[in-house]
Amino acid sequence: MAIKQTHNFDVEAIFKELGHNYSDFQDFLKEKSYNSSSVKKESVTAIHVLDHFIDTVEKSSVSGIKSSDTTKYYLSFLNRFKKYLDEVHKDIPFTNINEVVFNGFVEHTNHRNESRLKHGSFNTYISIFRRVCTFATENDFTKKNNNYKFKKIPYRLLPRYFNQDQVKDFIEKVKERRNSDLWIAVFITLLGTGLRVSELANLKICDIDMEKKLIYTLGKGKKERYIPLYPEVERVIRQYLLKANTNYKKAAGYLFSRQYGDVRDMAISVRSIQYQFLKIARELGWDERFTTHSFRHTFAVNCLKADMQLIYLSQILGHESPSTTAIYTQLLPKDLQKVIEEKYPMPLEKLINQLLE
Repeated sequence: MAIKQTHNFDVEAIFKELGHNYSDFQDFLKEKSYNSSSVKKESVTAIHVLDHFIDTVEKSSVSGIKSSDTTKYYLSFLNRFKKYLDEVHKDIPFTNINEVVFNGFVEHTNHRNESRLKHGSFNTYISIFRRVCTFATENDFTKKNNNYKFKKIPYRLLPRYFNQDQVKDFIEKVKERRNSDLWIAVFITLLGTGLRVSELANLKICDIDMEKKLIYTLGKGKKERYIPLYPEVERVIRQYLLKANTNYKKAAGYLFSRQYGDVRDMAISVRSIQYQFLKIARELGWDERFTTHSFRHTFAVNCLKADMQLIYLSQILGHESPSTTAIYTQLLPKDLQKVIEEKYPMPLEKLINQLLE
């Protein structure tokens, strides 16, 4: 049986006799330990960090923290960036990722797609990677958060919106499409509500309150809000459901679906809406900067023309602050300033009535 030995040395006294400070020795040991740990942290590869972050994003999607569209966008960027690093900078430490490496990935992406990455997409990539940097620090992969090194491109792009002639031309083309009842209802609802395309695609029949004239939607960040149901939009929705042989009081499922009857468990996809818009926009020879999101911008501009206060418009659009909504005030030509100050019925009402006659 081993005998435990004990010593009654006064360590501090020994250090004093030798002419050294014991506290300094303790500080030395701590610094040595810290530096050893730091070396280990700074040698963690970028691919290792990305793998852990990707796993976190996937779990967030399963738990409902992030929407499926957001998750797909995150994973698409992260996996492409990871593949690029694996091909070009295989074992690069995470702390060695800088703007030069990041811009190399962007140039690689541009070369493969044979087109320049838009400023908005570039800034979104930067935002995601900044989150990766914060994640690396919070999870002890690095000792310093380097997200400040990755700068967004400063630019200002005013939203594109339709004038009334463009809306008329577009709806006339929609009337020529197969299953035109569905598509007329989709685009008129976008035009008359300011809904995001993803919000519209996810609308359920039970989200439409015909009696209270309200539309319930779940927007970005799982934020709930109510949108006014204008009479013209309500009429279009009722006509669409009638032609789809759907009783909105009894039916369940999605509002916009290719299915007929009261069982509507398959929603039209965001991609389908964008595809229909793109085909018509090309037929009309429109600028490629017009998108389905332009319907939302058009709604906002027309609300301002009707002298709607920014605080109300921001609530309808689901903006956190009226300052975000204020950008639409810059879209109006100066000769409309006097008109804005005068109250008159919302211009879209007469326009939609003319389109549907």
